[in-house]
Amino acid sequence: MNDNYKILTPVQLQLAFLSSAVKNIKYIEGVNPFLIDINGERAFIYIKNLSPAQLTNNNHDVWRIQLPVRDEFESIKKSSALFVLLGYDSTNEVYTTWNPYWCKQRLNVGKSVSMYSRLSLQQRVSKKGEIEQLDLNNDGNVICIPRNRISEFLVNIKEYYPQETVFIAKGSIIQKRQNKQNEAEEIYELFKDEIDDADGFFQFLINDGVSKKSSRDYCRHISNLIKSGFIDRYKEIFLKRNSLSEYADAIYELLHIDEVAALDKQKHGYFRTSLRHYLDYLLSKSKCSSINEDTPQIVSELKDPVYKRNEFGQLIALDNEIKKTLAKYVIDEDYPDYDEMINICSSYYPDFILDKMSYTDWIKLFENTNWKKSHTSPNRKTNKTSAKIRTKTIRVTRPDGSIIQHGFVVDTYIEVIKESYPDLIMEMGLYHAGVNIVSREYDEKYKAYQKDIGEGYLVMVNSTTEAKYEDLCFINKELELGLKVELIDKDRINIETPRGEYTKNNGERYKIRVTFPNGRTIQYGKVLETLVEVVKYAGPQNVASLNINVCFENMVLRTPLEKYKIACKPVGDGWYVNTASDTTSKYKQICEISERLNLGLIVELV
Repeated sequence: MNDNYKILTPVQLQLAFLSSAVKNIKYIEGVNPFLIDINGERAFIYIKNLSPAQLTNNNHDVWRIQLPVRDEFESIKKSSALFVLLGYDSTNEVYTTWNPYWCKQRLNVGKSVSMYSRLSLQQRVSKKGEIEQLDLNNDGNVICIPRNRISEFLVNIKEYYPQETVFIAKGSIIQKRQNKQNEAEEIYELFKDEIDDADGFFQFLINDGVSKKSSRDYCRHISNLIKSGFIDRYKEIFLKRNSLSEYADAIYELLHIDEVAALDKQKHGYFRTSLRHYLDYLLSKSKCSSINEDTPQIVSELKDPVYKRNEFGQLIALDNEIKKTLAKYVIDEDYPDYDEMINICSSYYPDFILDKMSYTDWIKLFENTNWKKSHTSPNRKTNKTSAKIRTKTIRVTRPDGSIIQHGFVVDTYIEVIKESYPDLIMEMGLYHAGVNIVSREYDEKYKAYQKDIGEGYLVMVNSTTEAKYEDLCFINKELELGLKVELIDKDRINIETPRGEYTKNNGERYKIRVTFPNGRTIQYGKVLETLVEVVKYAGPQNVASLNINVCFENMVLRTPLEKYKIACKPVGDGWYVNTASDTTSKYKQICEISERLNLGLIVELV
């Protein structure tokens, strides 16, 4: 490590720069930051001493400067002039710099914003005398310039940052793209700047049925995401789209960048949900916008489609626009991310559709959808029964060695929460899409994804498998439950089917689907929950009068025997239903209840 690096004063840094920058560079005013003229165009220059970053991993090659909060930065940020941030290594006599448009956006967003370089790069450039660029991954690109070539670099800065590919500050010195690209720029500016109209976004959310608390959270998170520079940093993702209606794809791509995904995970999915609500808001406004002639027509298709539904109000086909968005999750994918697809659909479809669709209904709809035949790989298996739902699943082992692991991760998630003091979990403040994972009230927007687990508690299941895994790990640790929570490959496990659970030829367990006379359909991940729901619907006292035998006693009873206590589930008014029977027996029991009480249920083993 080089401990002999020199620290120059702000005035010395400015004088060193001006003594080298002579070609086509004219000083105007100021002392670091100072204003200059570059071939007739103005730019602010701000120079800091480069120094070792002193990271905990003792990587002596990492150097940096830190961008402080300064009052004068506010006027620079609002100006039309370019902002060039320079780090100076006085020992090697080289400058480092970063994307000027992104740096300008980062002014005064934090107490100390770090910009990184590498000592090895600085030494190499000093030795060779050549301008060199280095990709630092999440820290962006850094360009290193010999001191005697700083004028050359500034005069040709457009060559290093062509057409503002990462960020365009309003009114900057570079002309905006023409034709289609100009449209993309305007749409992007609309996307980024509309957050200034926070009242409009908030009112849109309220009108859309979102609670006031969630609406305030969405506004705050969108504002933070945009103002922190994350959107600008990955502007090129949005500039590839020439229509606001295509921004759903851009948001998907943004959220799959590692650092954004990590931030979204840290915020329990708030960023992804906020972005989708924000896009809905902009699409609704763009109906009367002239930015893109195609947009009003597309918005109309998005917002006013004729939904294809069955007699019970459930979707039987996806709309073309949402189908195009979802196709990337399925085509040539052995493990479609159905959780993410459901999340997207929940932001696309209105509440009266979501209210009719269960988690299982979505899965079946996706499996029965024809995803662009012409794009399907010829070697791809087309038998839907051979498709795997997702790469990962969750296995939870109790302290006594028993295992909780269902075909659907959501059922494992619900069972663990149900067994693990939901009242305490509710106080932990774990949220997905702005909804507490355990609550006592339905959320207007996401009530279709809140599952009743009894005793007045609802579990929010609108989250990815990884998020559910993290929730269970956190709950296990906080409550000291002694569980072993594992995120494992679904295709590499072979859990023996518990005795009494009947399976299909392909290994899937049968489920029971029940359709009520009013059109409501239930099909829970655990068949015992379907039986419990039917008994509640029929009335436990009425079912008790039928004397259906389970374990040598009435299936519905007041006082369960000790050995069947766990299997006996409450169904109201002090009654319990004994669920200690296999799937086929439960199917027959439900059929008998319906027939003898004349309930008119449609009961299917699926």
